[in-house]
Amino acid sequence: MDAHRLFAGAAGAAVIGLMLATTAVAKERPKDAAARAAAFDKVAACRKIAESTERLACFDSAVAALEAAEKSGDVVVVDRAQIHEAKRQAFGLQNLDAFSIFNRGQHPEVIEKIAGVIASATQDGSGRWVLTTTDGQVWRETEAETFYPEPQAGDHFQIRQGMLGSYFITINNNASFKAHRDK
Repeated sequence: MDAHRLFAGAAGAAVIGLMLATTAVAKERPKDAAARAAAFDKVAACRKIAESTERLACFDSAVAALEAAEKSGDVVVVDRAQIHEAKRQAFGLQNLDAFSIFNRGQHPEVIEKIAGVIASATQDGSGRWVLTTTDGQVWRETEAETFYPEPQAGDHFQIRQGMLGSYFITINNNASFKAHRDK
């Protein structure tokens, strides 16, 4: 048998072994834990130990591993307020399916509008307004319109989601205009 066939056979066996191992691990995890970190699963598994001394030793070891994983950045622990703020900061950005990892059986929070204060308001070369919010979001007007009064730093805004991925900005409760988020 030549080296190429030997390598292909070994690689195929490794892939099959990995698939079987992944399937076995997936069967061990409860359905609601599908997206949990393995370090957290180890803590939860300690509850199944009947003998209290062994259970305590398991908890001590698992919590130490969880803390180490959190400290190294392998595991990130967030609360609902932090999730809400992350979703608020991401409002208007596209392709945010990654936030689905935070949905744990509850109805997922959907942010349909945000409000805040404008840090700066400038016009681009085509006369469209570019607004930067105090939290760093940048929104650009999509259809050049004339505003009176013109937006300026310190003005209050509200941005609401429209249909088909559109967004509307209202400044100081005046007329709204269509915009998209740059960053």
